[in-house]
Amino acid sequence: MNTHPAASRRAITAKLNRAQQDKKRSEQYLVAVMTMLGVFVAVGGAPANASNRGVEDALAAHNDLSIFYQALLTTGVARELKENTEYTVFAPTNEAFDVLRPNVYPCFYDTQCRTEVATVLRHHIVPENKSLPRFARWGGDIATIDNNRLEIEEPFIGDYRVDGHRVLDQNASNEFMHERGARVSLYRIDGVIISNQELASFRVQPVTNSSNTVTQKTVTTYSGTPVVYREPGEAQDVTTRTKTVTRTTTTQ
Repeated sequence: MNTHPAASRRAITAKLNRAQQDKKRSEQYLVAVMTMLGVFVAVGGAPANASNRGVEDALAAHNDLSIFYQALLTTGVARELKENTEYTVFAPTNEAFDVLRPNVYPCFYDTQCRTEVATVLRHHIVPENKSLPRFARWGGDIATIDNNRLEIEEPFIGDYRVDGHRVLDQNASNEFMHERGARVSLYRIDGVIISNQELASFRVQPVTNSSNTVTQKTVTTYSGTPVVYREPGEAQDVTTRTKTVTRTTTTQ
């Protein structure tokens, strides 16, 4: 039986709308988890001592980079960037963080691993501003702000990869001019730059802070006759039995 073209278009449109809604819910879920666990600040927050405003303005202009942006603010990496310094930022999209699910990599979303998260974020920032073709000619020796080395290549004409992750926008419109003259290039990428060793470290379950754990011990004393039977005429000793109940309370 042939399907009416209009009905087919409606079905396809509905399917695309559902996919977009699912994607949006997934991104909102990740941001909510990060905020709830105290890893990332609320959207719109800013550190007390401002960093490179060019980088912050560029990231703030892209809603699909909010996870990366908030991570820079909360971990303190944003404050490490200097004013009047040129940077190139390869920012993972919110969708790219889907691979770091909280139930698989719980420590990534916990304050216990904030230092390790900061290390991963630094992998995405190069302390100079060059074009993608120039970076590609340099190959695999592009130093980041933590002296990590990136491999930038062009496997096909106009198709650039950063450590295997595809650059999603590759034109001059990605350059943001700071009012003081420091130029910043921002490129969206479809993955998080992270080594297998770093990824494995985020699988561990966060350890409860011992300073927040209070142990209370309750001792109850019972007095009465012993359970042991005596021969007729023997005195019945009085015994004391002690029952100890321990309760551990964790405060956040």
